[in-house]
Amino acid sequence: MDDDGLSRREFLARATAVAVTAGALGPAALHAATAPASGPEEWLIAVFSKPLQWLPFADVGPAIAEAGFNAVDLTVRPGGHVLPERVEDDLPRAVETLRRSGLAVPMITTAITDASDPLTRRVLETARKVGVSHYRMGYWTYPASTDPLRAVRELKPRAAALAALNREIGIRGGYQNHAGTRVGGSVWDIGVLLEGIEPEGLGVQYDICHATVEGGESWPLTLRMIAPHIDTIAVKDFDWARRPDGRWAVRDVPLGEGAVNFAAYLRQLHARGPLPPVTMHFEYAPLEMQGGGGAARRQESVNGMTRDRARFIELLVASARSGGASSTSP
Repeated sequence: MDDDGLSRREFLARATAVAVTAGALGPAALHAATAPASGPEEWLIAVFSKPLQWLPFADVGPAIAEAGFNAVDLTVRPGGHVLPERVEDDLPRAVETLRRSGLAVPMITTAITDASDPLTRRVLETARKVGVSHYRMGYWTYPASTDPLRAVRELKPRAAALAALNREIGIRGGYQNHAGTRVGGSVWDIGVLLEGIEPEGLGVQYDICHATVEGGESWPLTLRMIAPHIDTIAVKDFDWARRPDGRWAVRDVPLGEGAVNFAAYLRQLHARGPLPPVTMHFEYAPLEMQGGGGAARRQESVNGMTRDRARFIELLVASARSGGASSTSP
């Protein structure tokens, strides 16, 4: 990535100056600064950069800005836009490149699961220096031979160690609930995992799409269970499709065209408090990451991001005007 002559040392100095106030006040103030509540002009809505990894990086920022977004959730993990082992060199350059398009980088997506891994500290300290306030973790898995509840309890010291490291550095980590058999698929297990851990250290990147895939109509209950720990939210939609072999499978679709009950979800979310930073995911064709493309695919991607953003803003405005919900039922 071309940094147009800006050295890493010079960029870090600039980024540190931007973030110094939040750093002096600590993680709580940093979260407050990135969790706006009032309206569309203040909502922080980022694009998850994974679906755009087929584009030359110099065009990622312009495409996201063209779609109307103000922020990026940048992949800093194996196979991502920034490789963890090159984080000190490449993350500052990537952030500066995106800022030239008027985009903030308040959050990154990582594969971090272990506070004792030296690469974990390198990634988080560099991210904090360039103004990143939130990161998404990697995933833990359930051992096949262990009772799941016991396995979650055995993970608690690892979660606590990450929370302590996050507080030391001044950054917030979040565990995403993701459909499947890994830790967090059922959502309630994240509640058990994080019980007794302060949200300022380790929280949840809540994904209503995956929660609906796994929870059907019961997601409002598990949402209430982990609500105090939600510090970012991931947004996308899905429906069920029958495969050629007759089995049913999840199919990603444009926002508002699937099974997610966004009206009920946003009522419950607004009743909880300020809107957390948002990362929007685009995993339906032609926005998914696989394969290459040219000008036509780029335009289709910009159109899809623009459409989904407009629909999400419409839903948010309607929910905000209703003042949230006194009831947590859909």
